[in-house]
Amino acid sequence: MVDPQGHEYGRIEIRRVMNGQQVMYKAIHRGEVIGWAHTLRLACYKVHMAFLGSMRPGGAPAADWGELTGNGRRR
Repeated sequence: MVDPQGHEYGRIEIRRVMNGQQVMYKAIHRGEVIGWAHTLRLACYKVHMAFLGSMRPGGAPAADWGELTGNGRRR
């Protein structure tokens, strides 16, 4: 899979398992296997969601208002 700038961000590999009886799709994002799928559509979805997830900033929000830490006031 290729981003709008032409850089590869993911790959789907077709594998035959169980003595060739079943087709599986290996989902790879940035060289790391992120999962397997029974359909090509699901494998593409997994890779694309990993790509989108890699673009957001990491870490916790600047202020959680006590909701995540359990220190918030309850009414």
